[in-house]
Amino acid sequence: MGTRTEMRTTTRSALLVLADGRFPAGGHAHSGGAEAAVKAGRIKDADDLEAFCRGRLHTTGLTSAGLAAGAAHGLDPHALDAAADARTPRPPCAPPPAGSAAR
Repeated sequence: MGTRTEMRTTTRSALLVLADGRFPAGGHAHSGGAEAAVKAGRIKDADDLEAFCRGRLHTTGLTSAGLAAGAAHGLDPHALDAAADARTPRPPCAPPPAGSAAR
């Protein structure tokens, strides 16, 4: 049997593995568009990343917090889901490829 410190370290390591975003626990994580912003040249350094994260916090973060508060107060989950969809920006639809039949 290991020492108490070894057991705590093993337990902590196990918890970190379970908390890792790559663990297939049914959830997901995303950057909120940071990769696309880097690719587009809007994030070039730590200051740009900080500004990007603050912007996300003040827009998407506040929206998510409001929806979570509604869920905590027992609001209809389907209505909250619809509200989240209505507040989630999506890129504009691309026009159909040339020569394809429009539907």
